Amino acid sequence: MAHAAVVAEKSGIPSVVVAGPAFKKQAEVTASDQGVPSLRVAVYPGPFDLHADSELRENAVKIVVPQVIEALTKPLPQSVSAQASLKEQMVREIVFTGTIDEVNRYFSDYQWSDGMAIIPPTVERVEEFLKYTDYAPHDEIAVLPLANLRATPWNIAVNAVMAGARPEYMPILIAAVQAIGDPAFRLAVTGGSTHSFNTFYWVNGPLSRQLGIDAGQGLIEEAIESSSILIFGQRPGAAGRRPRARPAVPEQASLFG
Repeated sequence: MAHAAVVAEKSGIPSVVVAGPAFKKQAEVTASDQGVPSLRVAVYPGPFDLHADSELRENAVKIVVPQVIEALTKPLPQSVSAQASLKEQMVREIVFTGTIDEVNRYFSDYQWSDGMAIIPPTVERVEEFLKYTDYAPHDEIAVLPLANLRATPWNIAVNAVMAGARPEYMPILIAAVQAIGDPAFRLAVTGGSTHSFNTFYWVNGPLSRQLGIDAGQGLIEEAIESSSILIFGQRPGAAGRRPRARPAVPEQASLFG
């Protein structure tokens, strides 16, 4: 029902979804992912299919209908644009100070990283990346499902710092975000499916050679390769000469060449 309500809302028709308690959050997230951040939900108290007709009727009249009326007559929450503006004002706020280990633990605990080690995205490091783009820090580059989040040069740079990228990669990173934000890329499908999708980014032309982006043998390497270089000296394209390698984390694989 959330999908139907999203279509109605986008057509200018105010809508309310009726859902059981366990599905309220799912309906809200589904709508937010599809660009409707303030979906109104009326909660039915319990599982529909276990209630007799008389109980369904009583609950609908006494509990659900009042929620529907309230949802359609009260003002909506703060607009998304206002929330975005507030976030942009707070974006330079220092959220944590500590050692490298403490920063990594903090980011992992808040699910701001994938649990792998990161480089702390300090304001100074982020601003180094912004020198390589003509976009303003909070220009909208794309709106990306599934979380329906705005990608801006600032948060692209933050993620790039965390991943250990170099500032001069910024134009490529912005182009990559623009590419996956294109509806033809179908990120809403490939990014939230139980199917085994692999995502690749191709970088072509003189810039790929100028920046030293891997090409040729072993151009898609397993995460173990970085450890094997340190442990026993096996380097892709030297001792290891396979044309392609299998990515250790398929949904995160990137191909440059």
